[in-house]
Amino acid sequence: MKKGCKIIAGVAFSLIIAVSVLLSVNIDNVIQPIHSSANDITSHLPVTGEVNGSGVYGYTSNYVLYGGAQEVQHAVQNGWHITMKNSYYSHGVLWLECWDTDDGDYYGWIDINYISIYSSSQSNSQSQTASSYSITPKSGQISGNGVYGYTSNYVLYGGSQETQHKVQNNWHITAYNTASSHGVTWYECWDTDDGDYYGWVDANYISFYSDATQPPVVVTVTVPVTVTVPVIVTVTVPVTVTEPQTTAVQTTTATESSVTEFSAVTVDNDNKNDSSGSDNQMIIFIVAASVIALISVSALVISLISRRPK
Repeated sequence: MKKGCKIIAGVAFSLIIAVSVLLSVNIDNVIQPIHSSANDITSHLPVTGEVNGSGVYGYTSNYVLYGGAQEVQHAVQNGWHITMKNSYYSHGVLWLECWDTDDGDYYGWIDINYISIYSSSQSNSQSQTASSYSITPKSGQISGNGVYGYTSNYVLYGGSQETQHKVQNNWHITAYNTASSHGVTWYECWDTDDGDYYGWVDANYISFYSDATQPPVVVTVTVPVTVTVPVIVTVTVPVTVTEPQTTAVQTTTATESSVTEFSAVTVDNDNKNDSSGSDNQMIIFIVAASVIALISVSALVISLISRRPK
């Protein structure tokens, strides 16, 4: 009897253990956001998780990696699903470089304190089909037309072929990560000049610079230039003009006028004298004629009287 009780107790205990194991397996399969230590995260990248907090931002590589200005790459919201592929410590913070797990949008570097890591990355709806590797940043330029950068969803997770950003020939890019999928070697690229995220670009369309082929540095120098412009200035100045010829003529004319007037006066005086003499002569002539006529008439009268018959 005692032996049977022991057997029953042993079977019951075994059932309890089995149920406990089954329950623990079910619990592990449920996605639970947890906080993991930094060492666990950095040694198992990439991992998935979600944003934990409000007013959270992802920051640019220029700020996190290179000590540039504190520039925001993307605002994120509480509960958004993110995939973390790179880590970096700066500004007293451990940063994780994050992408949207669902559509591949790039969010930049997010403070680990605002991230909840899933207990198992495989429990997420997407599993990684290609591994990405961090590389020493390599600078180069796009070589070709009609080139696109593709999303992490396509390159790393086997999702639909979605483009992240169109790039143009000779655009300057910097690659930070590499991966191989779909028979292609990819580089995850940012714009070297302004930090824009271009996604994963096929290595066949990238020309990386060597030390001897670094792009020339264009320096813009502003030089002040003084331009002399001829200026025409019109100045009105009162001028007194002496005309000697006109004055001489006027003087001569005046002199001639004076002489003429003098001559006219002289002629007038002469004419007056001549006129007076002629008048006197005329009077004398008339008187003489009258005397002669009178004498003649007297002689005729006497002659007629003397001829009258007696």
